[in-house]
Amino acid sequence: MTQKKVLLTLLVLLGSLAPAAAQLLQSKPTFTRADSLRGGQTPLRTCYDINYYHLDVKLDPARQFISGSNLFRFTATQDFTRLQFDLFANLQVEKVLYQGQEVPFTREANAVFVTFPKTISKGSRDEFWCSTPAIPSWRKRRRGTAAWSLPRTPWASPG
Repeated sequence: MTQKKVLLTLLVLLGSLAPAAAQLLQSKPTFTRADSLRGGQTPLRTCYDINYYHLDVKLDPARQFISGSNLFRFTATQDFTRLQFDLFANLQVEKVLYQGQEVPFTREANAVFVTFPKTISKGSRDEFWCSTPAIPSWRKRRRGTAAWSLPRTPWASPG
């Protein structure tokens, strides 16, 4: 009787460990550098709070192009000389201006990193501006034909 109880206990114990072992053997999701840039609250993303965005978008329906610029007004939450903002990789950055002067920037995946010529002090309110060049506003359909990605309205209809 004792051997039966021990054997039954072992079987129950082994049966309960099987799902745990299966979970341990499953592959874990792999996060890319792009995932980390987009999802992480890094010092380059938390060093400022946006107060205001001014988007200036230009549509050229005749040529089927879209371009624009963005003015970022912010308050510094800590001292910094570099920040990150997110912009999909298919939208290029032509230039970034700070106090009327062009400043360096780099791209990595969907992130843009702007380097300022001086330290922006915690608590200060400031702004910078970036522009995107004219790009085709069409997307490729499955069958290879081009189509506008804007809604069909009288002011944005390609014809």
